[in-house]
Amino acid sequence: MRGVAVAADPHAAPGAALEIRVMAPPATLRLLPLLLLAALAGSGCVYKVEGRVIEGDADFVTVVRSNDPRLAGRGIGGARLSFTRDPFKLNRQEVAQGVSDGDGDFSIPIDAFGAGWLEEQWLVRALRSGFGYSESVVAMPRSGERLLIMLRPAHPSEHREMERQWRDGRGGLMEEVQRWNR
Repeated sequence: MRGVAVAADPHAAPGAALEIRVMAPPATLRLLPLLLLAALAGSGCVYKVEGRVIEGDADFVTVVRSNDPRLAGRGIGGARLSFTRDPFKLNRQEVAQGVSDGDGDFSIPIDAFGAGWLEEQWLVRALRSGFGYSESVVAMPRSGERLLIMLRPAHPSEHREMERQWRDGRGGLMEEVQRWNR
């Protein structure tokens, strides 16, 4: 048999292994990477960014190993999270939003081609009433890693300003990004 056939089981559970069989002459194998990307794009693969929002003495976002002891810190539930792809580009877009659960943990699906395996920058923002506003540009966590977001307690008047920055996409890194792109 000549040609390339790629098929995925439509009844497979999310995250199930994808079996691909290729029966092709050597010249056709040059197309294999493109065919694999097409198969993955069409198979409903969605990257999930997982992590924890904790209380601390500073506001920051970082990628840590899954066994980092700081992940056991006091969790902050109800923190709003935002994920913007390629924040330094003019065509940047917010791809996902979510909220941490009651223990501060989150698992947010990011349905964007290449998320989690392409080398790219993501702006991660976090805000919770009574706490600070944190944002940082990071690469998405890989296997064995999680996002750690730390928020410090904030005065209500300080929080109003942080809420405005979140709503307007101004202040901190986003303001610098907008200034850079002018």
